[in-house]
Amino acid sequence: MNHERKHGIESKRRTARATESLARFEEMRVGSKEGTRGCIQAKISIDNANKALRDPVIYRCNLQPHHRTGNTWRAYLTYDFCAPILDSIEGVTHAFRTNEYRDRSLQFVWFQRTLGLGQVEIFDFARMNFIRTVLSKRKLATIVDNGAVWDWNDPRMPTLQGIRRRGMTIDALREFIMKQGPSQNIINQDWTQIWAINKKHIDPLAPRHTAVTKNGIGEVIIKSGLGMAYTEDKPKHNKNPELGIKKVVYGKKIWIDQEDAKSLPKDE
Repeated sequence: MNHERKHGIESKRRTARATESLARFEEMRVGSKEGTRGCIQAKISIDNANKALRDPVIYRCNLQPHHRTGNTWRAYLTYDFCAPILDSIEGVTHAFRTNEYRDRSLQFVWFQRTLGLGQVEIFDFARMNFIRTVLSKRKLATIVDNGAVWDWNDPRMPTLQGIRRRGMTIDALREFIMKQGPSQNIINQDWTQIWAINKKHIDPLAPRHTAVTKNGIGEVIIKSGLGMAYTEDKPKHNKNPELGIKKVVYGKKIWIDQEDAKSLPKDE
């Protein structure tokens, strides 16, 4: 079938009677052995320069039980056939797609016109990539399924839920997207840019605290200078007093991280 579509050769069953095609479709619907060998193609063209219009497959068999209908159906619509139907009956006015689907846009329109459905305006734009980052859903699904991360919302994942758990704010994400605009050029972004925008949104609202790692904590005694330990009230943010006050302790005993402790010469 791939060979026929590639070279514009008409399928032997392209002119089959409707009754014959319906009988084959019924075999697919029940998932019989004969049915699983077949598929349904839309009769559009056999030699169109746009190969997306060369009798595309619109139904395939899938023997896995459906989570709602069980085994009632074993034949299901392909994405390319389903999308224009769903968009129309659900009242979508504009379909936003990356321009890698541009060749399929005419197929999208053909299905809606042929089925007498309301037309949906298609607006395409370039895909956005990030350097050193895998964004393919299929490849990311493999990472999730293999247990390399705990789920799609793992902070290490380049998903919306992932970067939200890592600290990305909605306002920063919105600003980043609006700055990109609907470009037709494929671009490779650097994560430093989006995190810099996020820092700009977080900085005025983030209270300042001081902490050291509890494991292996280093205790330093200052031999001269301060007497008894005392506390002072300090703002949690020097430029935003609304964030409140914190207690800062001053005294001879200071706790530092183990890595910093190792850098101090003995008896310094």
